[in-house]
Amino acid sequence: MNYGFTVKKPTHGRRTFAIHKKIYQKVGKPLQPQIKDERLNSINSNFLAGLLTEEQALIQVKLLVDTLRREAGLSQEKAHIRDQILKANYKTFEKLWERDYIGRDIVSPETAEREFLVAMKGIDPLPLASASKLELQKKVDAAWDSTGHKRYTTRVNSLLKFLGRPFILHRKKRPHKEVKFVTFEELQKILNHVESPELKALYITLFGTGMRLGEAFMIDSDSLKKNGSIYVSQQMDKNLKIRGLKNSKNHHTVLLDICKKGFEEWAAVEDKEEWRKCCQHPLINAARKSFKLAKKQISPHSLRHSYCIHLLGKGVPLDRVAKLIGDSIKTTEEYYAGYDMTTDEVSVVQKIIGQ
Repeated sequence: MNYGFTVKKPTHGRRTFAIHKKIYQKVGKPLQPQIKDERLNSINSNFLAGLLTEEQALIQVKLLVDTLRREAGLSQEKAHIRDQILKANYKTFEKLWERDYIGRDIVSPETAEREFLVAMKGIDPLPLASASKLELQKKVDAAWDSTGHKRYTTRVNSLLKFLGRPFILHRKKRPHKEVKFVTFEELQKILNHVESPELKALYITLFGTGMRLGEAFMIDSDSLKKNGSIYVSQQMDKNLKIRGLKNSKNHHTVLLDICKKGFEEWAAVEDKEEWRKCCQHPLINAARKSFKLAKKQISPHSLRHSYCIHLLGKGVPLDRVAKLIGDSIKTTEEYYAGYDMTTDEVSVVQKIIGQ
């Protein structure tokens, strides 16, 4: 131990016993903070009440010091074991990072690194190499709610896979949250509050294709095929760097006819990158002005949701919508399962069954 305990007897200025923790430092005098312990308080109370003589109280205080020394030794041993586990877990992360992430084209490597560190903190003090699936599952379930659970559990699973562990941890399902979307008519009202023709064209394009914001900045005049489809394979990030798609899912989407004019206007814009960093807030602010009473919060990504819900309302199957936006069926169901029976689709069904 790099510290010890000292006992101070009652004096004319102090009527009770005191125990100080003597912490030795590399430079300077040792620190001596006073110990606060209920067991010491009890001894002092009995001493002040006359139930113990000073000699009897001193014996009990010294026995307490022996107990504190044992507890400190056990605590240090536990701390040492935990420190070894943390070092081993971090070493695993370093090896995984070096093998799979260094040199890889990641949109935000600092975010990925932070998520790994948060993931390892969440399972502390369990060792990745030997903890059981049940132990790890309990830890991740207790560490994060459904919002962060999926992200950080995925990172833990990456570390387990790297170590060759024969199991994966289950991720909590994201609770169904009502997505924010607009109809085309509502979008038109919002656009009345947008001054820039370029941004108006961009927002119509997002609504009409279901593209993510970065994907729309890769559009040019040759993007639209004769059959109305668009091949989506790249995106421009907020730092103007060209990257592959999220989840590497290249896909074809289909342009809505009602958005064709806006799409063509956006495709013709030559200096698209100039709008990449300033395209979020004009739409958000315009939506606030348009929906003052409803307080409808609309962002560029909301227009992707709007595209999907528009298609579902027209009777397009959910699995087909998933392909058009480059998402898995599972993810698409999580977001849009509650929107596949809109008024338009009910009308379609009624026509089919002859009502």
